[in-house]
Amino acid sequence: MLLIHCYASAPYLRAPHHPAVHYPHRKTPASSRIVPATFHQPIFCSSSKASSRRRILVSTAVTTLLSTLISSAPSKSAINTDFFNLPNSGGVKALDLRTGTGETPVDGDQVAIHYYGRLAAKQGWRFDSTYDHKDSTGEPIPFVFTLGSGKVISGIEAAVRSMKVGGTRRVIIPPSQGYQNTSQEPIPPNILAVHFSSSIFCSAANKVSAIFVFGDSMVDVGKNYYINTIAKPSCPNEEELGFKDYSPPYLAPNTTGDVILKGVNYASSGAGILNDTGRILGERIYMDTQVSYFAKTKQDIISRIGKQAANTLLRKALYVLSIGTNDVIFQQFSETKDITIYLDDVFSRLKSQLTTLYNLGARKIALTNSPAVGCLPFERDLESLSAGCVSSLNELANLYNCRLRSLMQELTTKLSGSIFVVVDTYAIFEDIRKNYRSYGFETEDSACCRVIGQHGGWIPCGQLSRVCRDRTKYVFWDPFHPSETTNIIAAKRALDGGLEYVSPMNIRQLANF
Repeated sequence: MLLIHCYASAPYLRAPHHPAVHYPHRKTPASSRIVPATFHQPIFCSSSKASSRRRILVSTAVTTLLSTLISSAPSKSAINTDFFNLPNSGGVKALDLRTGTGETPVDGDQVAIHYYGRLAAKQGWRFDSTYDHKDSTGEPIPFVFTLGSGKVISGIEAAVRSMKVGGTRRVIIPPSQGYQNTSQEPIPPNILAVHFSSSIFCSAANKVSAIFVFGDSMVDVGKNYYINTIAKPSCPNEEELGFKDYSPPYLAPNTTGDVILKGVNYASSGAGILNDTGRILGERIYMDTQVSYFAKTKQDIISRIGKQAANTLLRKALYVLSIGTNDVIFQQFSETKDITIYLDDVFSRLKSQLTTLYNLGARKIALTNSPAVGCLPFERDLESLSAGCVSSLNELANLYNCRLRSLMQELTTKLSGSIFVVVDTYAIFEDIRKNYRSYGFETEDSACCRVIGQHGGWIPCGQLSRVCRDRTKYVFWDPFHPSETTNIIAAKRALDGGLEYVSPMNIRQLANF
């Protein structure tokens, strides 16, 4: 039998070990409208009060938003209800157990389903189910395919085509519409007729018109190759949300014409919210300038498609900001030594920058907070620590994160129609670092690409560096940045994680909101 539950319209990627995606957290049903958090009480950003208050808010949000749809195989009594023939299906019969409230998928959409599959013969022997395949958190892994691709049996495609997101359906698939081609999925038991109980888990219409990226080296895809700086980037992104390629760097000569209609990346390695942040690294494009570049991009978009269409495109676009970590790291080198005054300056600028983006058309905005920067190889070597982290910097990161949440509260109230999502990189990376062995890492305190320093933290990765034999065993790639393996874990949690890692919804839900 086949159960298909659809929680959101979103594209998915397959994990190599199973014909379904491997994402670590349960999704929130699309049928339950996701409402941005409306904070009714102030947030206090001071020592233990801040962390205690944060726990209360997160707990409340979890209770409110995780009203998940729990599915099970239909009871035997439901089988007595009349089935109907699906039109143009080659004899597939269906019984709707629940009608969905979302959209009906069309060819080209990616669809994620949960199912139970049983043989019509052999007393209904269950040959497979997505509920038999669990991820690392114990959640069932959905089965994912592109509708109309021919990668799954035609009987399943016929069943899904006429369903709505959130619906549950039982289908009987005859051999002619089943496992005639053993290269198709799910894995076939034989060529007998099969029963599936199915719930649409996800249909995949892409509701993101474009992706505009701002920030630092965590999301810089090449802009720093066009300026004089020692901070050089690498790493494409965004394929997870259905885009064929990443948003091109703003300064690249080919970032012109219709290319900009799918988004632009303004991020610059070493950049910060404050203009002075990262100045010891050389030239970099700080956040104020990045926002001004976006204003120019908007005018270019208007000149190509007109003002009304441009405004619609920008309202539907996703805005990703990975900024602020450098402001935390480089506070120790700032002329402003008073932490309160320094953070006042940082958040005054960030508020202005986010408000400007909003006025330029941004509505769906995702920001990362600061990770535990005191645990970076650079900081550990700077303080000559053989073990442990620089606690004062981690305390500063926590204060920054608390202030960030408070600002999101304020802007959500003031900027009508805005949705602000915060990715808790502090929680994500701390979980990885503290439980590194369970993730398959061998070291959590040293850089894979290193020159000198006990932790390889003194000099950035470059031509003189030594590279570890197996970079997948290191949490950190260089003195400042996570390894690719670490980033993959973090990216999955940002995209599809629960409220303990991203709130008030995850990035995929924001993209399809």
